[in-house]
Amino acid sequence: MQVQTMRQLEQEHGFHIPLTSANSSPTTKNGKLTFSAYSPADATGTATFDVVKGLKIANFNVDSDLTKQYDLLYSNRTYNKTNSTSGSNNTYDGVDLTFNHALSSIHVKVVTDKEYPAGTVNERSMYLENVWCTGTFVEDLATGTETVSYSTARWEGQSDERLLEVGKTEQSVTATATKYGNTALLIPQKFDHSGVHKVTLTVNYTITNGDGTNLDQVAKFALDSQGVKEWIKGYRYTYNLTFALDQIYFAPTVEEWKDASLSFPAI
Repeated sequence: MQVQTMRQLEQEHGFHIPLTSANSSPTTKNGKLTFSAYSPADATGTATFDVVKGLKIANFNVDSDLTKQYDLLYSNRTYNKTNSTSGSNNTYDGVDLTFNHALSSIHVKVVTDKEYPAGTVNERSMYLENVWCTGTFVEDLATGTETVSYSTARWEGQSDERLLEVGKTEQSVTATATKYGNTALLIPQKFDHSGVHKVTLTVNYTITNGDGTNLDQVAKFALDSQGVKEWIKGYRYTYNLTFALDQIYFAPTVEEWKDASLSFPAI
């Protein structure tokens, strides 16, 4: 069979695949190989693989600049391969791998509760506060066999609270829901950090009066205020902010990136 080295795979596909033997030596004619991978190959932190427990990435760190963040992926194991297979990857002979999202995806949409004259409500900036940005990912497989469950993969040791800028661009808010700022790819975490700090969303906006003067407004939401208590890996959270002239509505809902959809009460 045709074999690509780990270095070739890293250069061509941007992920790292360690090879582990199973049942017999891979150097023998009847040997079998078990494959697992993570992406990108140059992810921050220190990545190690255990034949039984699987992948561990210690001290993974998300960038404070949302435009420089990336999707961290880890694969299900492909067990006991004796030869290359085309399968669904029909563009080349190789081993099929199914990847999972290790992070949570967060983005914000803004909308007014009804039609107002153009420029009445203007979003100016938005920040996530007290966000843990460093942590350790552990796959924590039970046995390293084909019957293993992947539900135990988790994050632990989260730390390094930061203020993250979602966006700092003036944007007119209309009755058509529009994304604001950048998508954040963040370490899964509970919003209540041991009762000391909570993850919050701060919204700075203006309301223009009939005489043309602008009233500066600030709204702050604790993310656990509407029933959702944490970000879970593999979910996308969409915070929908509805601006009224007297308040912002924030009412979260969650679905599966596996997609998650969150809505906030009105501003």
